[in-house]
Amino acid sequence: MRPARVVERARLAEGLAIVKLRLLEPLGEEPRPPQFAMVWVPGLESVPMSIASYDGEHLTLIVRPVGPTTRRLSEVRSGEVLGVKGPLGSPLPLDEHDEVLVVAGGSGIAVAHAVARYLKGRSRCVIAYGARSASDVGAIPVVLERLGAEVHVSTDDGSYGFKGTAVDLAEALGAERFSLVVACGPEGMLRATARRLKGLGDRLVLVVESMVKCGLGVCGSCEVPGTGLLLCRDGPGLPLSALRGWLEVR
Repeated sequence: MRPARVVERARLAEGLAIVKLRLLEPLGEEPRPPQFAMVWVPGLESVPMSIASYDGEHLTLIVRPVGPTTRRLSEVRSGEVLGVKGPLGSPLPLDEHDEVLVVAGGSGIAVAHAVARYLKGRSRCVIAYGARSASDVGAIPVVLERLGAEVHVSTDDGSYGFKGTAVDLAEALGAERFSLVVACGPEGMLRATARRLKGLGDRLVLVVESMVKCGLGVCGSCEVPGTGLLLCRDGPGLPLSALRGWLEVR
């Protein structure tokens, strides 16, 4: 674990906080999407968090409070010290693609942010972000557009942008035209994306979530059900063909 001091915390949207940390020791290597870090909150456990950005000194996380640790992480104050271990997982070969579509929802916005930042000045990045209503959108479009991404938003109730889900929006944008489609978000959204965009084959990559403990590929806690793959070693971004067993589990 490397010590990191909280520099800033702000509200990104309803139920989403953006947390900026200053690492007191630099990460061992430059993280690339969709790699993640284990973040330790003193007095609580370590949790896996997607790395939204890293500039050699500052690490940015986008936090959705779903349990005790992420709730506490979404409420940290400037000056607090946390622990960070990473980057973990394997990067995607984004450099091989001229046009990338990211289908995102919920905390998947962190991966969308990382992909947009990485592709800025390299390739076209289009993001289809799905939310429940306008209050869940917040500053997300502005933040992503600053990174050079083309941002489209859908809401379940039609109160902002396209009415429908992120998958509906991805289909409307012509997902089949992109050389790579990256889906990141809640499990239900990932499964719906896999079902409806299965014709893309391995041009579709799902960024899956799982329990992670050691982060070193030793304990087996992050095995993706039905695949034999370890999230911290083989993932978190996996092509559709590698996830057939996972898709059949439930």
